Amino acid sequence: MPDEIADFHAQIKILKEKLESYRDNDALTQIYNKMTFYKKAAELLQDKKTGDYIIICIDIEKFSFVNALYGNETGDFILWYIAHYLQESLTDEAVIGRIGGDIFAVCLQDKQQQKFLDNVFSIFTNAPVPMKIVPAVGICRVKENTAVSFLCDWAILALRSIKRNYFRHVALFDDTIREKMLEEQALLSIAEEALSNGEFKLYFQPKCNMNNGKIVGAEVLIRWLHPRKGIVMPGVFIPLFEKNGFIEKLDSYIWEETVIWLKKRIEMGANVVPLSVNISRTDITNMDVYSFLTRLVEKYEIDPHFLELEITESAYIDKTEEIINLSARLMDYGFIVQIDDFGSGYSSLNILKDIKANVLKIDMRFLETEDKKSKDIIQSVVYMGRWLNMLIITEGVEKQEQVDFLRKIGCTYAQGFFYYRAMEEKAFEKLIDKSEIIDYPMGKYLTDEKYMPTDIDGLFHENVLGSQLLGKIIGALAIYSYKNDELHLQQANEEYGYIIRHNGLGQDADIDIIELLDNVDREKIKQNIKKVLLENTPADMIVVLKRKNKNKCWLKIRLFTVAELHRCSFFYISIFDVTESMEQLLVKT
Repeated sequence: MPDEIADFHAQIKILKEKLESYRDNDALTQIYNKMTFYKKAAELLQDKKTGDYIIICIDIEKFSFVNALYGNETGDFILWYIAHYLQESLTDEAVIGRIGGDIFAVCLQDKQQQKFLDNVFSIFTNAPVPMKIVPAVGICRVKENTAVSFLCDWAILALRSIKRNYFRHVALFDDTIREKMLEEQALLSIAEEALSNGEFKLYFQPKCNMNNGKIVGAEVLIRWLHPRKGIVMPGVFIPLFEKNGFIEKLDSYIWEETVIWLKKRIEMGANVVPLSVNISRTDITNMDVYSFLTRLVEKYEIDPHFLELEITESAYIDKTEEIINLSARLMDYGFIVQIDDFGSGYSSLNILKDIKANVLKIDMRFLETEDKKSKDIIQSVVYMGRWLNMLIITEGVEKQEQVDFLRKIGCTYAQGFFYYRAMEEKAFEKLIDKSEIIDYPMGKYLTDEKYMPTDIDGLFHENVLGSQLLGKIIGALAIYSYKNDELHLQQANEEYGYIIRHNGLGQDADIDIIELLDNVDREKIKQNIKKVLLENTPADMIVVLKRKNKNKCWLKIRLFTVAELHRCSFFYISIFDVTESMEQLLVKT
């Protein structure tokens, strides 16, 4: 009987320990959960000299990308791995806990700080995971009579001040961050009133065709004209509004004001170009974006192609399936959808194959260092976008060298200080009132299969022959457009038409050699076009055609010099009559 009672008490003790573990510990990592960490850290600090201790919070940069790309199982392993090795690196005079999804908190003596930080970076660097993970670390010195929860909040504020900063990974909560926090709270408290008072103003930054410098559209940006602070830039208030949800009201306001501006210009008979607006992750999560935008263009009777929609690349990662479906619906309705900030996340190569979008907007940060590796990456992205039949725009273009490089690799459109800074509404209207500086709108061309630019010379670089020289070139030469896997003759010189007519292959109105090819040769020429697009080198092929008198005719076709206008590629195609040499070769064999 005594043995049974002892066994019973032992089982109760084990059960009690398990219950306490469930209550106190994080189920995944087995370190303290948030509430227990607050309690244990407070106990550690009790009767201690507070100035000797610090709170350190550690956040995993872009952790949502890990789950999206490699699955929750990999994400869970990373959390367990970091927690396990952080705990192993601590002494008895320290407490560790998981206080958020991917946020760890540690309370330890200040004198242990540097050794602990060295361990943190070593653990992250050596993590056995398929991608590089980087910590953002915030530190707060323990202050007397201050709750541990507040100290953690301040440490998190410190780490958020350096998130996505590629050069700084550790920040200390100080008076600067405290003042910034108070300033942010002040802005949030008056945001609603500021919107009602019309303090938020639209600004416009033109997008340009780099081959001729003309304007093809503009991105709508927002500035807060604060009555005391002056112009408050979006980098200050947009992140705040995304956190507290006010971004939905502000974006709704921007979208409607943009459509109202388009309506006004169209009714005036004034020049108008497509305008792009931004859609945030918060908008997609909390709003019915599709219904709002479709009702908006219907209310003001605006062609949806004039309203282009920029969705940041990171949004596709966080809610991949939802946003892919939304993009497809918006495009089906008639909107032009752009992937904004492409290349700023880890996801780029993985999501492109699934995304339905018209435009790829490349982040110029790819070329921050302007070394060969960076250039190779951006060139690959441009080629990839073109393979997927997407228009390419580069944002953040500031230097002539960048323009030269981008044009060289076949990127036609750019946005940045090199061309125009963001400007007020009146200044933008005055600018586009000059018809000579406006190119054909991108948005309309994306859906206009018949459109051919009148200024073909603007398609090509200075070192490439323009259309006005076609008629003076010795040799048979034509310009073809290539779009949606279809080739169309745009212009040809007299020699080109002569070779076809002289060989009895076509009449005056029928000099398009593509129309004369059989299906096999048409497919070959399309494959060669893709080779030219990918490698930026000429491609040759020989085709055999039947004359009207049933005799054979051999022509050598060369494709070269790619240019791009909107989503259409343009080629020079030259043809050479090699019938005589081919007949001689056949006789010899």
